[in-house]
Amino acid sequence: DHQTERLIGGGFRKGDLYYMDNLCIPKEKFCHYVENVDIN
Repeated sequence: DHQTERLIGGGFRKGDLYYMDNLCIPKEKFCHYVENVDIN
């Protein structure tokens, strides 16, 4: 099982990547926007 984290603002995290508005960015850029929620 892997965890998907929802981002504040409607994005989400998968693995080491964050997806927002169809963009994929390094997690270091948005790690402080993450809300740890298991939406599996």
